[in-house]
Amino acid sequence: CADKAPSFTGFYAGGNIGTEARGTQYNILSGSANNQFNKNQVGMAFGVFAGYGRLMTKSFYLGGELYIYGTTANKSEKLVDQNSSALQVKYDRGAVFGCAVRLGHVLDVNTLAYAKLGAELSKDTATLVNNGNTLVKISQAIPAFAPGFGFEHKFNRIIGGIEYSYSIGRKVGKKYANDASKLNVQRKSHNVTFRVAYQF
Repeated sequence: CADKAPSFTGFYAGGNIGTEARGTQYNILSGSANNQFNKNQVGMAFGVFAGYGRLMTKSFYLGGELYIYGTTANKSEKLVDQNSSALQVKYDRGAVFGCAVRLGHVLDVNTLAYAKLGAELSKDTATLVNNGNTLVKISQAIPAFAPGFGFEHKFNRIIGGIEYSYSIGRKVGKKYANDASKLNVQRKSHNVTFRVAYQF
């Protein structure tokens, strides 16, 4: 008898690789002064994921996914004063753990277009340094909102695709110098990755 038509319903797991363009915004508040500056960095992104999806109708897809990824752009440094190397900010982003809801439309029996709403968590550290001395250090798990969209195509049980996501981290801050000054930090990143998965 003939094989069943391919379906996007089922469990799947796979890996991805691509690029991350990250922008980190810093604000140093001291009295009435508000010094703001940005650090942009590009690196490779790579990770693994697993999930379950189901065709609710002939063309409407609903799924959930868990993932973890890292990036070569995880560390960055920025001179606060371009004329001096005395005052610097350093940022270190840890591994990213995330979950996402995926809503999709089957364009044909083998092709899926989807949007995702994701939530992420990573252990990040931001440090303000002056002449090698740490003025203030922020180290905590930072949540992020990560919407995105993608396209997938099935080759029997192999699924190939491309995905874009925009991760917006929560702004965090900490006072220093006897509460006279404050460092605020917020990270945002654009990710484009190629995905390959196996459907069970």
